[in-house]
Amino acid sequence: MFLNARFVITELSSICESRFHAYNYYPNARGAQEKFQEITRLRYQLKEISKMEVNRFQIIELLRLEMGFHTLAGSPTRKMHQTYMKKVNGIFDACRAYLGRVKQW
Repeated sequence: MFLNARFVITELSSICESRFHAYNYYPNARGAQEKFQEITRLRYQLKEISKMEVNRFQIIELLRLEMGFHTLAGSPTRKMHQTYMKKVNGIFDACRAYLGRVKQW
């Protein structure tokens, strides 16, 4: 399967775009866990893409985004939810900035 950085980052960005999705799923632990698993799956795809990339600056950008999402993935506990809500805005902005730079390349 060929992985495309722009596709994966767009998908991650769309998860973050709904900034309160974790809050909406919080009463339903199973729903929240599914969202966190989806973020984890996309994060690993980013890591695989960065291994195949040849542009050094692209690799740095991808790894930076991957590490940002690494801080989100985890179990949907109350503390995890609070941490998630604090960090998601910055990561969402990083995704949008990355996609904006890719358009210019």
